[in-house]
Amino acid sequence: MRLQCFTYLVRMSRQADSDSVSIRTNGGCYGMNHVAARGDYSTLHQSYICRPVSTVGDVASRMAAAARASFALSKRVFARSGTEVSSAEYTQLGLRPIPKPFWAELPHTDIFSCLTPDLLHQLHKGVFKDHLVKWYLTHAGAAEIDQRFQCMPDHPTLRYFKKGISTITQWTGREFKEMQRIFASLTYGAVHSEVTAVARAVIDFIYYASYPSQSTETLRRLQDALDTFHQHKEIFVKLGIHKHFRIPKIHMMEHYIALIRAKGTPDGFNTELSERLHIDFAKEGYRASNKKNYIEQMVTYLTRRDAIHKFTAFLIWTDAIPDSQSDSNKADEVQEPVEQVPAATVAAGAPTWSIAKRAPWPKTAVRTLINNHGAVDFVPALQAYLNAHVPKGCVTASVYDFMDVYKQIIIDIPSPQRLTDETQRDTIRATPGHPNPGWKKSEPDHFDCVLVHEDGVAEDVGIKGYRAARVRDLFRLPSWFGCTDTLAYIEWFTPFKPPVVPLRMSRVSYAMRQGRRQAAVIPISSIRRSCALTPIFGKPHQRDRGWTARTVLEKCSHFFLNSHQSIYMFQLCDGDFVLVDNVS
Repeated sequence: MRLQCFTYLVRMSRQADSDSVSIRTNGGCYGMNHVAARGDYSTLHQSYICRPVSTVGDVASRMAAAARASFALSKRVFARSGTEVSSAEYTQLGLRPIPKPFWAELPHTDIFSCLTPDLLHQLHKGVFKDHLVKWYLTHAGAAEIDQRFQCMPDHPTLRYFKKGISTITQWTGREFKEMQRIFASLTYGAVHSEVTAVARAVIDFIYYASYPSQSTETLRRLQDALDTFHQHKEIFVKLGIHKHFRIPKIHMMEHYIALIRAKGTPDGFNTELSERLHIDFAKEGYRASNKKNYIEQMVTYLTRRDAIHKFTAFLIWTDAIPDSQSDSNKADEVQEPVEQVPAATVAAGAPTWSIAKRAPWPKTAVRTLINNHGAVDFVPALQAYLNAHVPKGCVTASVYDFMDVYKQIIIDIPSPQRLTDETQRDTIRATPGHPNPGWKKSEPDHFDCVLVHEDGVAEDVGIKGYRAARVRDLFRLPSWFGCTDTLAYIEWFTPFKPPVVPLRMSRVSYAMRQGRRQAAVIPISSIRRSCALTPIFGKPHQRDRGWTARTVLEKCSHFFLNSHQSIYMFQLCDGDFVLVDNVS
């Protein structure tokens, strides 16, 4: 049906081209109409033979000679399209049989130049989900991979796959991207080292390709990730997991750099934008119906919603209501009043911190913090902070003191490389677990890990000058202490160790002193962002099978700093590292 629609549009375009038909626009002007076709690229693209994509002074395809030689052969096959060509002959050429391509007679058009990058279907769904994940499950076993996903510690920005990934039947773009955030670090040790290198290279390629702004340096790193993939991909053939790599979506990765130079960043061509309309115009309307004769109800629902939207826009235009009351797709959220927390020195583009105006747990005893929050060295850590920052104070910290304790802080973080003006909202929690009455499940602990600005050499890009820590308490002291800062009790991790080949993620472990975890009290303005730590599982036979998502941060002692946590963390950690061969 879609090809028939495109064929009809092309026929109109041919008539307009021959008869010089002009079309009136909404503004009342007249001009020639141009038909733009955007379909599944796999109906146009070959698996291992394609037209070279070129820019001014640059022939980007490495297979230009083979492409030119085989294009004539492909053209002869297209000329015999129909019953004369067998499916085996199409398969041998790496083509998908189409009786008559809608673009075959499109005038003044090279259809191969219309191919554009598609992050959703080519990379997220194609290369990652359809191929890489399937190969990993075959190599490591679904049970092992599922168990590792189930042991991942909780983090507010990451999805928890409580049943693993092998049992998921309905995949969406959200699942693909959520899995990418933890996939490479999680599979380390469960598969061959070259297999890990492929996972790291593919996900790096996806992240670099997703940048909203590209430079010569980011394109060079995009090429490095692709080269690393090609360098190690034959391991799947050696292990008998896959026979060849004549796969259209993998081959399309070869053209990303040239296409970015010629057409711009791939986010402008991402079909995820149009896929969102399935939710707005199909799923929401169906959910609003009674599931019987739903098409008429969906049309009525969409018509009424459109009328409400137009009337709301009219009211805003007449200043009858403010913009803040306009309709949106986001659900209404009840938020606590917050106040901004000033930093000692705030540079342009620095993060901002917010905390609730009223403490959820006022006048909480220090003994409660020690017992419920696990802040075992709270008193000596607080006293050390007072000695350093309130030298004239005459109050000594003790277990009999009371504090105003908070559940979380919110940080608005700018883009590390200033690629966009948007900020990322980061939530850092410090809440103990507690049982719920009745049939509800008990609430687990939420003590998030963070990056702390430890010394002055820390920059926007790179983790030098930062140190990982785990937040146990967020609190304010009573007025008689003479300190107005909002403070955090943390447990330090060791300084970052060199990344491991081939994963390229830094390692940390709990910092110990005399058999106890090293703790400190710091102002929350020293906290730059949350971070996700992935346990170093090791070989399947070496892992403690008693790990769970609730206990792994307590039982495991060695972790990776997950640079794939988000695009912001990836930009922060991106850089040249001195690599080591294995985990010591």
